[in-house]
This record gives sequence, C-alpha cells and structure tokens, in this order.
Amino acid sequence: MASQPSSEVPTRRGYPLGMLFVLVAISAVLAAGLSPTFRAVAAEKLEWWQPLVAAAIGAAALGFVGFCAGGIYFPHWRGLLMGGAAGVGVGLIAGPLALVEPRELLPAALAMCVGSVISVGIAAAMRRKQE
Repeated sequence: MASQPSSEVPTRRGYPLGMLFVLVAISAVLAAGLSPTFRAVAAEKLEWWQPLVAAAIGAAALGFVGFCAGGIYFPHWRGLLMGGAAGVGVGLIAGPLALVEPRELLPAALAMCVGSVISVGIAAAMRRKQE
C-alpha cells in the first residue's frame, strides 16, 4: 500500500522577517531621539555622565509611575511588572531627552513621531498578512 503524502504544513519556528524591519525602525526612532544628547556630549556642552544620571533618574521616576499605573489598571502582579518595565523603558529615553536644548527638541520629536508611525505601519501590515 502506498503512503499518502501528509497534508500538514510543517510548523515554522523563529521570528518573521518583517520583525527585523520593525526592530530596525524602532532602533532608528531611539537613535533619532537620543542623537541631540549625544551631539551635546560630543560638543562638550554636557559632561559624559550627565545623560547617564538623567537616564537613571528618568527610569526610576517613570518606572514608579508605570508600576503604580499597572497596579491600578491591571490587578494582577503582571500588570505591576509590565507597567514598571514600560515605565523604565520610557524613562531611559526621556531622561536624556530632558537635557536637550529647546531648539533641538522639535526636530528630534518629529523624527521620533515619524519613525513611530512607520514602526506601527510595518507591524500592522505584518499582522494583516498573517490573518
């Protein structure tokens, strides 16, 4: 008796290639946001340790805010953990961004907004393709 070929599709492991584009877009957004701070350090307008201290303070402050918000909106410990982690992530970027001169803030913010829209667009296109 001849065996029938299996109609099952082999399971694929790993991440889709589109995820690479999302990660690259997010990396570009973070680089656009932090570049004015790095330029200020390179021009010796800021000391090298000031952005690090600002990142630590931002991570601690926004981590606490995220922890509290996660506890309010999601009653489980995962809400506390995810809220705190999100706050720390945002604080690591927002802290050094607070050191940027006001005239350099608008171009950095516009670049971050455009990059965020591109990241969301790529992720939405990936999701639509998978459905």
